[in-house]
Amino acid sequence: MKLVQPWQAYLNKFQATNLKEKIEDAWKDYLKGVPKGQRPEKTLFEIRNRLARELYEVESAAVKQEVEEHRQSMRGSKEVSNIAEKNMHYQQ
Repeated sequence: MKLVQPWQAYLNKFQATNLKEKIEDAWKDYLKGVPKGQRPEKTLFEIRNRLARELYEVESAAVKQEVEEHRQSMRGSKEVSNIAEKNMHYQQ
């Protein structure tokens, strides 16, 4: 099984804790710019992934090392397969 991208491991590790509120806020901010009654062009999935990539890039070396260790531990785990399946579903 291929390793996930570093930002994906970051999201996997911190989504329910450190990133939860930031993701919710980014989504709310995005929706403020969508005219009432109009369907958003972007999905929460897209906003969440963009934010995770941006936040990962500016993280400290210590956090990036922690994420890399988590990323390596994800290799071959059922969790990685589930993430890939969920992502495929969201993209459709």
